[in-house]
Formats: sequence, C-alpha cells, structure tokens
Amino acid sequence: EELVDEAMKFLSRLDGELILSRAITSVPTVKLPVENPEPGYYTEDDTGHIKETEEYPAAPPETGYIWEHSNAYNSLLAAIDALKNGLQLSDGTGANAQVIADAKAKLSRAEKDLKQLDVKDQADRQAAIDVAT
Repeated sequence: EELVDEAMKFLSRLDGELILSRAITSVPTVKLPVENPEPGYYTEDDTGHIKETEEYPAAPPETGYIWEHSNAYNSLLAAIDALKNGLQLSDGTGANAQVIADAKAKLSRAEKDLKQLDVKDQADRQAAIDVAT
C-alpha cells in the first residue's frame, strides 16, 4: 500500500509537469502592436473582423455588430487559460519548481501581450465599424 501511495504521488507530480510543459509550449508568438507598421506587417490572423450577417454592412438591429477577435488573440487567450489551469492542477503535486517558475513567467508575459493585443483589437474593431458605416 505504501508503494502504491508513493507511485500515485509520483504520477500526480509527473501529470502536473506534463500539463504545465504542454501549456508553456502552447503559448503562440504574436505580433504585438507597433507604431506605423509596414504594409503587410499584420496578416489575417492578426486582425479581428466583424461577422458578416445578412444585414451587413448594416448592423443587426438586435445585437449590433458582432466582433470576432483575431486568431492570434484567441490563440493567446487559450494559452493563458491553459497556463492558469495547469498551474492550478499542478499546485500541491510537488511538480518541478523550475517548470512551475517557467509557467508563471510565461503566464505573466502572455498576459502583458494580451493587454497590448486588446488595445489593438479595440482599434481594429472601431476601424471595421467605421468602414462598415
């Protein structure tokens, strides 16, 4: 029974490390906003758009324009969620301290990047609305 308990602790630790390692590698490299970007700097994956409904270019009367974030924004948001989930799941498992530190550092950087992308996303949204109206 003692051997089984020790094996379960070891498995829990390894699971925590695996989850964190996968979350760390899931963080995408995104193009952060720059002043006066060169033409072609941003691709379709870097820019959100208005969902084209039947009423487009007019806004749907019930909901207004429906904004879809860029793929880069969504990927970064998903990676942040994976890191937070991994840190929560690995808490108390005895996971490697360096893996935990790496995940926390990656999470901090990703959250800062998301704040910058959020500013760009809001500007993209306003620009798309201006074009549609």
